[in-house]
Amino acid sequence: MVPQATGVSPHQEGNNIYGAYGRIINPFPHASLEPFVLWRVQPAEVVQPALAKTAGKENEWAYGARLKGRAGSRLDFSGELVGENGRVGTDPIRAWAASEGASYGFTGSRWRPRIFVQHDIASGNSNPSNGQHRTFDTLYPTAHDRFGIVDQFGWQNIDAVRAGGTFEPHRRLSVSAQGLDFWAVSALDSVYNTSGSAIVTNKVNYGRHIGAEADVYTWYELNRNFNIGGGYGFFGGGDFLSHITTAHNYSYSYIALNFKDNGKKAKD
Repeated sequence: MVPQATGVSPHQEGNNIYGAYGRIINPFPHASLEPFVLWRVQPAEVVQPALAKTAGKENEWAYGARLKGRAGSRLDFSGELVGENGRVGTDPIRAWAASEGASYGFTGSRWRPRIFVQHDIASGNSNPSNGQHRTFDTLYPTAHDRFGIVDQFGWQNIDAVRAGGTFEPHRRLSVSAQGLDFWAVSALDSVYNTSGSAIVTNKVNYGRHIGAEADVYTWYELNRNFNIGGGYGFFGGGDFLSHITTAHNYSYSYIALNFKDNGKKAKD
């Protein structure tokens, strides 16, 4: 889609994606497996973002599967694995990504606390001039809250760990806190934002540590159709950023009003 000031954003000619999804219910108890294959073509994609802005035609296939399920009444888990091949410009595509996470709820406890942990990793290119495109392509990316509420990074050339917890001091109120640690898979590839654009590139290996983030956020349900929320996040840059930019610390706060079709029933 091409953003515009008014009306519906038009489709970019030649930028197409095709795909097929499947679902296998209960490959083992209380779980589902979702295999998929996606085919993307577009007339102009940057071949090596960490090297130059030269663009070429892209013909890319992505194969993968998602697994999610529950063990008992309190433990939820999920995982995803994706492999990509094809060609962009004259470079063959050889990229991959994986994600896994779990949460545990203390449902019988007051305030219903739930703890969670997640790991996300996506390949980068350790030698952008080697004639191979090894940086993972998120296709049509969105990564809000996957890599923290500050929303600085996308699922490319990144190795991220997240852990935190949520509790409900009131049936209409939830409060969450989390910490995240970010590393580049390759110190000589770029760091990418949530739209897939390269934002910072190191020409020298200063280290892979991008930085760490701490977040706290909350939601309060006003009624069955509206809730209001707010949050604060702080990101502190590591070696990957500190040698090439002075603005490597960042804080973010927000207030949001959310509409939903149906929420919890109010008690009279």
